[in-house]
Amino acid sequence: MPPKGYTSLSVNVSPKELEAVNELAHDRGFDITSDYVRHLIEEDAKAHGKAVKFAVKRGGYRERKAFTRRTSGAAAQEEADDDALWDESFANSQDFLEEMSKKVRAQHAAGLTEDFDPDTDPSFQ
Repeated sequence: MPPKGYTSLSVNVSPKELEAVNELAHDRGFDITSDYVRHLIEEDAKAHGKAVKFAVKRGGYRERKAFTRRTSGAAAQEEADDDALWDESFANSQDFLEEMSKKVRAQHAAGLTEDFDPDTDPSFQ
């Protein structure tokens, strides 16, 4: 299940086709097949003069690593483990972010904050 604010894009393939795509992704240096698919879409868009860039927060769009070859079963398990870790991290951060938001709003309401403009702040010049 995608994190809040995201949706899934799926393609129906046979198990044999999935295995072939996973192998191709790994042959091209991608550990995660969905990263390979995102890369293909971005490259195709660029080739046609379009700008498509994925802002993936969960699991992330990871740059390809050195070319490696793994068995499809091991890669699928690793991808599932990775997704579970990111899902857990994302879910656990929501309480923290909500708590921080409450604190900052309270500080702002109490007049303890000041305006910030990076365009005029001398430390950013």
